Amino acid sequence: MKFLWQKTTWENSIRANMMLSVSNIVMACIALFAVYASMTTHERIVVVPPGVNQTTSVGWADADATYYKSFGMFVATLIGNITPANVDFVSKSLSGYMDSAVYSDVRKKMIALAGSREFRESAGATKFVPTAIAYEPDTHKVFVAGQMAVMNAQSSVQTSEDLTYEMTIRIREGQPVITAISSYSGLDPHDNGWIKRQAEAAAEKNGKK
Repeated sequence: MKFLWQKTTWENSIRANMMLSVSNIVMACIALFAVYASMTTHERIVVVPPGVNQTTSVGWADADATYYKSFGMFVATLIGNITPANVDFVSKSLSGYMDSAVYSDVRKKMIALAGSREFRESAGATKFVPTAIAYEPDTHKVFVAGQMAVMNAQSSVQTSEDLTYEMTIRIREGQPVITAISSYSGLDPHDNGWIKRQAEAAAEKNGKK
C-alpha cells in the first residue's frame, strides 16, 4: 500500500534527477565549447615596427593592411639591394618568409644573377628605392613600385629603370609567408583594376578587327 506522500516524493525525485541530468549535459557542452575556443582562439598582437609611424596588428591567420605593406617593403628592399657579396645572406634571410615552392626558384635566380660574369665585372651592386606601395585585400597582394639603379663597378656609371615588385603574402600561424613573387618594368601595379583595363582594351581591340 502506497501513501500519497510517498508517491509525491518519488515523482519529485525523478524530476530532480532529470533536471540534474540535463544540467550536467549543458555543463559538459559548455566545457567542451570552452576547451575548443581556447585551442582555436589566438591572440592578435599590436606593434609599431621600425620605420612605420602607426600601429599595426597581426593575428594567427591574418593581419591589417599596414603590416602587409611594411613586410612587402622589407622584402622588396632586401631583394632589390643585392651584391655578389651579400647574395647568400639575403637568400638565407628570405628562406623563413617564403613558401618552399617559391623560395627555390627565387634563390636560383638570385644566385645565378650574382654569380654571372656580367654582374660581377660590370654591375657592382643594385639599389632599389621604393616610391609607392599598395595592398589589395581581395588577392592579398602587395605592390612595391620604385626605381632600380644598377651601379657599374668599372665605369662608375649608374643606370636606372622603373620597377614594381608584386608579391602575394599570407599569414600562417602568425608568420608572413610569400606564396608568389614577381617583378616587372613600370610603376603601374598589375592589380585587379589593371587586369580589368587590359581585358577591356583587348576586347575593344578585337571588336574593331
